[in-house]
Amino acid sequence: MSSSLHNSKKRLRAILTHVPLKMRASRATGRTSIVTIDGFTLKVPEGVFHPQFFYSSRILIEELRRIDLTGTQVLDMGTGSGILALAAARRGATVLAVDVNPAAAKAASANAEANGLAGRVSVRTSDLFARVGDEKFDVIVWNPPFYPKPPLHPARAAWDAGDSYEVIRRFAASAASHLHRGGKCILIFSSDMDIPMIIGMFTLHGFRTSTLNTYRRFLESFEVHSFSLRESS
Repeated sequence: MSSSLHNSKKRLRAILTHVPLKMRASRATGRTSIVTIDGFTLKVPEGVFHPQFFYSSRILIEELRRIDLTGTQVLDMGTGSGILALAAARRGATVLAVDVNPAAAKAASANAEANGLAGRVSVRTSDLFARVGDEKFDVIVWNPPFYPKPPLHPARAAWDAGDSYEVIRRFAASAASHLHRGGKCILIFSSDMDIPMIIGMFTLHGFRTSTLNTYRRFLESFEVHSFSLRESS
């Protein structure tokens, strides 16, 4: 796709989809709301990424259904409301959920308790792996921020990845040391992102990638990628 066509589609989608969606999302995220998603009742406080208004969380829930997580250890990076941690725990995993936003970590912990999964889900406030220590996981799942600009406050960290996707770059540099042998990272990317650049970040640190699925939603598409370490790494 040419750059001009890609940019035109982005502008059109902003007019037809993102603007009204952003208005609805802003109204919802500006106050605490209670929603039911995939059988879980979630309390989503102000300033926490709202899984009802964005496709990415629900797509990753679908992907987790395809994996046998029985007896596995899962890290839910950037957990937000905790919806992916709950989905993994329901599939039999023991989950550590982390988020740089303290309000999100508090919400995820409360939602795990409210949905009867506190015994399988533990939650920490952490900037990526900063408070993960030397723990290792079979699966690390992350719905990363999509936009290459600095977050102005912790709540924006769910959307803004820093200049040149600096947050994703840091994740790629550290993830290998937190995977069990044969483990993998599962991430979702938007067509708004520079996906080849991001894949290059993982390649640099010994990962190979495979595209698990592609989802199209109006003028935007999403790719779910699995990153695993090359055998020589």
